[in-house]
Amino acid sequence: MKSISFLKQCISSPTMPSIEDFANIVQQCRLEKNGPLALYLHVYLCQTGLDSQTYFGNQLISLFSDLQEVSTAHQVFEKLVFADESSWSRLILGYCNYGKSQDALLLYQKLLKLGGPCPTEYSLVALLMACVEMRDIETGQSIFVEIARQGLLERNIYIGSTLVHMYASCNKVSLAQEVFDQLGMQTVVTWNALISGYTDHGCGEQALICLQQMREEGIAPDVVTLVCSIKACGVMLCINRGQEIHSEIIKKGLLHDSFFIGSSLVNMYIKCCDFETAQQVFGKLPTRNTVMWNALISGCAEYGQGQESLVYFEQMLKEGLSPDHVTFIYIMKACSYLGDILIGQKMHIYILMLGLEWCPFVGSSLVDMYSKCGSLTHAEYVFSKLPEKDIVDWTALIAGFVENGDGNIALHIFDSMHSEKISGGAVSFSCAFRACSEGMFKSKGLELHIESLKKGLESESLVSRSLVDFYAKCGALNEAQNVFDRLLVFDVFCLSTLIMGFIDWGLNVEALERFKHMQIKYAAAADAVTLVCFLKACAMIGAISDVKELHAQLCKKGLETSSFVSSILVDAYTKCSFFADAEKVNDGSISSWNAIISGFVDYGHDEAAISCFKDLNQEGLSPDSLTCVCVLKAVCSLGAIEEGKRIHAELVVKGLEMELLISNTLIDMYSKCSLMGEALNLFYKCPVQTVVLWTALIAGCIEHGHGELALCYFDQMQDTGISPSAATFSCVLRACCKIGVMERAEQLLVDVLKKGMLEQNIFLCSTVVDIYAKQGYLLKAQKVFNMLPVQDSVSWAVLIAGYSDHGFRETALDCFDQMQNENVVPVLATFISTLKACGSIRAVGKGQTIHSEIIMKGLEKEINIYNTLVDMYSKFSLLEEARILFDNFPVKNIASWAALVKGYMDSGNNKQGLNFFEQMEQVAERQGSVALMATLKACVSVAALAKGLEIHSEIIMQGLEEEPLVGNALIDLYTKLGAPAEAEQVFSGLLSQDVVAWTSLIMIYSQTGMTGDVLRVFNNIMGGSIKPDSITVLAILNAFSHTGLVEEGLLYFELACVIDNFVPNLEHFTCLLDLLGRAGLVDRAVKLTIDMPIHPNMIVWLTLLGSCRKWGHLEYGKDAFQHAVNLNENESAAYVCLANICVEYSDRNEDEMVF
Repeated sequence: MKSISFLKQCISSPTMPSIEDFANIVQQCRLEKNGPLALYLHVYLCQTGLDSQTYFGNQLISLFSDLQEVSTAHQVFEKLVFADESSWSRLILGYCNYGKSQDALLLYQKLLKLGGPCPTEYSLVALLMACVEMRDIETGQSIFVEIARQGLLERNIYIGSTLVHMYASCNKVSLAQEVFDQLGMQTVVTWNALISGYTDHGCGEQALICLQQMREEGIAPDVVTLVCSIKACGVMLCINRGQEIHSEIIKKGLLHDSFFIGSSLVNMYIKCCDFETAQQVFGKLPTRNTVMWNALISGCAEYGQGQESLVYFEQMLKEGLSPDHVTFIYIMKACSYLGDILIGQKMHIYILMLGLEWCPFVGSSLVDMYSKCGSLTHAEYVFSKLPEKDIVDWTALIAGFVENGDGNIALHIFDSMHSEKISGGAVSFSCAFRACSEGMFKSKGLELHIESLKKGLESESLVSRSLVDFYAKCGALNEAQNVFDRLLVFDVFCLSTLIMGFIDWGLNVEALERFKHMQIKYAAAADAVTLVCFLKACAMIGAISDVKELHAQLCKKGLETSSFVSSILVDAYTKCSFFADAEKVNDGSISSWNAIISGFVDYGHDEAAISCFKDLNQEGLSPDSLTCVCVLKAVCSLGAIEEGKRIHAELVVKGLEMELLISNTLIDMYSKCSLMGEALNLFYKCPVQTVVLWTALIAGCIEHGHGELALCYFDQMQDTGISPSAATFSCVLRACCKIGVMERAEQLLVDVLKKGMLEQNIFLCSTVVDIYAKQGYLLKAQKVFNMLPVQDSVSWAVLIAGYSDHGFRETALDCFDQMQNENVVPVLATFISTLKACGSIRAVGKGQTIHSEIIMKGLEKEINIYNTLVDMYSKFSLLEEARILFDNFPVKNIASWAALVKGYMDSGNNKQGLNFFEQMEQVAERQGSVALMATLKACVSVAALAKGLEIHSEIIMQGLEEEPLVGNALIDLYTKLGAPAEAEQVFSGLLSQDVVAWTSLIMIYSQTGMTGDVLRVFNNIMGGSIKPDSITVLAILNAFSHTGLVEEGLLYFELACVIDNFVPNLEHFTCLLDLLGRAGLVDRAVKLTIDMPIHPNMIVWLTLLGSCRKWGHLEYGKDAFQHAVNLNENESAAYVCLANICVEYSDRNEDEMVF
């Protein structure tokens, strides 16, 4: 009040106030933070014209800046007649102090443009900090030029350290080092700026080198130095150096003096996976406030120790500390990791009680938690209630839908975010690219790439990583390489993704070349993280020599003792199948044990995996979730259910049973071991039945032949409001196919199309193509295939297999050529299908070309490829080539021997064929019942009844005759080789007669003309519990065809389709054509070819041609011939058949022209 009255006296006085009086008034305004007085003073100076004078104006600029009225300060500045160094500096400081860094930098750029005076040294420091905040390296560079011009670098240490900090913060660590080297004197402050710069940008090794140099120059590290150095050890995963610094801190007694040192040590040990030491350090801290607890809780949550995070949260509450919003952000992360929605919901209630729901990032962490627990409905609800939705909230929801496989919805939300005028950042674009990657939305991905380039986001590591992954998954490997080549900073994760992309598309050689190039370029200066990523890349491509070389580099750097590095080494050796080396580098940590166990499981060494699990328990280690999941998979593969139950009991005791990943694996294990009751009990015990759990249950039902039950659970899932995922639809469609309810499959496909899943999910689309192709609906399979956004190697494989298996061999080979023209790399199954097609149509040149390609890709050692090659060359009658292949293959199974034996026998070289057959017998006897059954099959293929009798004797000696599978193989042998009495005898001796045995019996009676017995067996099957399969139906139709019972055959076919939900294939329709043709019903046979839902193949048209010839139907014969030559113009049988029709027709109708 005194100031106002004094100012009024000055105004009423005829004389102007002195400068001293004015200074006193300004000083008083500043002390009192008196805004009204400042405005009053401003008005007075404007009235007197003094506000435009430099001195008075500068005072007003400082005054209004202090009062946070920077816009008014700027107005004063603009009115100055002359703005001096102080004027510019005061306004720049005003903007910087008020947090308007961008405005401060714009003002400085204006100063440069006008050629104005240089700001004060203090203002230059403030501008450099503004550059740090805005990441404006260009303006920072211009400030550096001015600093160098004035020679301030040598004489002002504060400016020098701030300049180092600016360059380091803007990712220009090399420039920061250059500036540092130019400084006249280096203090602890400048060293800290450089060390923190290296640490913050992941250059931990260089940071520790600086620490050593600093000590050598006699400068003692302070608390900031030690905190940065500890952080560097965490970045490098170098626990040894971290322990050395920890010892130094204890000696100096600093642990109790600095809160930051304690939290940094805790974080460092957690990053190095040494949770026990982290807890010990934490326990010794004299005071533990909420921030310290947050450090421990967040560390555990970040590194997958969700259960420990929750335990520490409870301890924190017991100590009487109140959690803040940061605590809950990491607790939500822990719940997400555990998949525990119940605890997540409890924490949500706690957040509401404390009124923290509107705190920064709490809403987004809730959205993230619900999404990761599979409850997208809750996630959307939380999101909808947020008063103001920022980029983080939108991104959390987008990421949730991406992780739950709903890429289409995720992209829709991304577009909605943009329509709300919220510009996407690096994280949201990364999620959008992941959605495009999972759904194969190549066009949308390209559109987003262009948008990210406009926003300058491509160089962001998250965006570049997801871009490389997107292009790699879509098969656009050149584009993926281009994104990688444009990286400003080498990113080992991007390299791993790129290499994995080449491997996934079968380009192993190219992958190795790229890895070698990058290793030469970057490995010399690589830190632990880079070397670890190189190690992972080597393991992907099985480059064991490179793995050992990198192992040696890690040892030289003293990094191999880190638990994290050790576990990666173990993983690398197991992926290269060097299990002995893996066990040598096992440091005994749970992460290393996990790597060994998962390696054994991946390579099918399930017994070894279970043995390791027992060793781990004997050493007193507590297995974590990953250990249990891996060993349960091994149990499942072996069918060792008792061991599985024991592990399950342990999980119950440890409270891990309800973790999402574990419960899912347990349900899968019980389902695959045919214990559906236990699977169901566990399923209903889960607090939340997610779509993943439902899918596991449905898949288990299908695997054990309970297709109807699978469909019931599918309906129940939808009734509870859970939407099926692409994986669920894929399972249920296969169930429909297995139980023959194709109408239901068609209904499901309508739902899939409505949801837009078919176009967006290549896995689901490939499943539909596979189902149609296997059923012989090749036109439908082709139609769905054409709908695929990206036709990958899997979808091509199922389409080619469909054409090849149903007799369209030329079409299969055409597809193979088209696939290669589109630069899609064939998978193993594709090569097998095309080799079979070549063998069937004797396409020698094509088969040899494909063989050469197989050799180039290093696939010739695969047993299934090898067997198919032997079979193909045998069919070509190139027995020498088949024999060379056979002799050179290190491991042969019965199928290998059988292919060669059949080749020799078919070519008339019976002596050599029988010689190999005897060798095959010896192998079969050593290998047990499965091999003996395969040998019986070989006897059938070469009509070796005598050998079959000998093998039968061996089977009786081994006591295997009563086994259903062995008995069925014997019945099949005797039936097909014309020994019905022996077949009946074996049938009678079976402990239980399944559908295969009954089918064989039908074949016996059919071949011997015993029609009455065929009808008796048929009635037994229709009236009993045995459900006829595809071969049974075919056998019965053949029986009716050979005995001329047309109407009975047609009636049975209709009953099988209606009552048993049987889905016929081409063989059944061909048999019906034969049935009609034999009876002279050619008109009905022609109608059947038109009406059948499956595209007719060559056999269909040749069967119809045969009927036309028998009954003299020229016009129908011409039409059938045209269809046959359209499929294969070189099919000689079609020409012969038509010629016979024409000759016979001419003989009967001499006066008519045939053509």
